[in-house]
Amino acid sequence: GTPNLNILKVWGCLAKVSIPQPKRKKIGPKTVDVVFIRYAQNSSANRFLVTNSEISDISNNTIIESRDATFFEDIFPFKSRISNQINEIPSTSKPSTSDIHSSSTSAPLEKEVEPQVELRRSKRPRIEKNFGDGFYTYLVESDPTTYKEAMLSIDVPFWKEAINSEIESILQNNTWEIVDLPHGNKAIGCKWVFKKKLKPDGSIDKYKARLVAKG
Repeated sequence: GTPNLNILKVWGCLAKVSIPQPKRKKIGPKTVDVVFIRYAQNSSANRFLVTNSEISDISNNTIIESRDATFFEDIFPFKSRISNQINEIPSTSKPSTSDIHSSSTSAPLEKEVEPQVELRRSKRPRIEKNFGDGFYTYLVESDPTTYKEAMLSIDVPFWKEAINSEIESILQNNTWEIVDLPHGNKAIGCKWVFKKKLKPDGSIDKYKARLVAKG
């Protein structure tokens, strides 16, 4: 027969997922705001990223699966968020690529890896909670541990801005200086450390990047 196209949803659109009865209070929110990211692998449910939740057991920036959701396929929360972030970036404050490579530092920067458009499965362990039939919540993948991971993440625009801010701070404060390497010694390498700063409600407040010496 003719396939049912009504089940197809627009990736990245806003949705409201109904809170399961075990977690629902008589007085309080009945839904959580989410973004549709994919279809569930082993069921007819959909998978979402939580963007606004007032339920203690369902935190922001976690992934849930549910069959009971209302979709708003003309609203894209992440599109607005990225556009606002880009508009807030001063065009004169970013050091160019040539500025980065000519900065006065003896520690080699990690080789930049351009992000590739591909889906990849996280290798980190995943913690799962079951709130009832057809409803699950997962811990979202943790902060990137390497430059490459940051450039391949969905938050790459925010990590790039954090990196530029760190490099600008290093140059302005003359954090490092060029010196002669003593004979027989090896230069210490450096690495990027990435961290999301969270608000009390669990939502992301700021993306931070630090360039530190290995050791």
